[in-house]
Amino acid sequence: MISDTCADIVYVEDDPLAGRLLEEVCRSSGTPMRVRTVHSRDAAVEAVAHEEPDLVLVSVEFGGAGGPSVLKDIHEKVDITSAPVVLFGNAENVVDISGAYESGADAYVQKPSNFSGLLNTVEQLVAPAQRTKQLYPHGTHAQPVRERA
Repeated sequence: MISDTCADIVYVEDDPLAGRLLEEVCRSSGTPMRVRTVHSRDAAVEAVAHEEPDLVLVSVEFGGAGGPSVLKDIHEKVDITSAPVVLFGNAENVVDISGAYESGADAYVQKPSNFSGLLNTVEQLVAPAQRTKQLYPHGTHAQPVRERA
């Protein structure tokens, strides 16, 4: 987990400007969020495997509409049941959206066209993780049961 006090987001995005934009929007919000933007397929798998994020956003357009294939790689290599995975893109085509779900996405969200829309979308996506962290400040990972002597 990147941080115990804020919602941790891994953003899989090959456009550095889009990554910086999301990072800046989240930094300027009143909601504690930390965004780590990764720019390659291998870095995405590594970040999700080792950082236990609260939310994984994958750009549909990653590598030229390769977001769904990156998501399949993540699912094949990492047990990602602890965080929602959302494909984030400009696709308005029903085929593109259905392909998002076929690749293992928990949701598909269209990228908003303005800062306030982007912030509102991300805040809604991280709200469940924020509530969980408030209820379980020491984490939600199950501990092994010890046998009584």
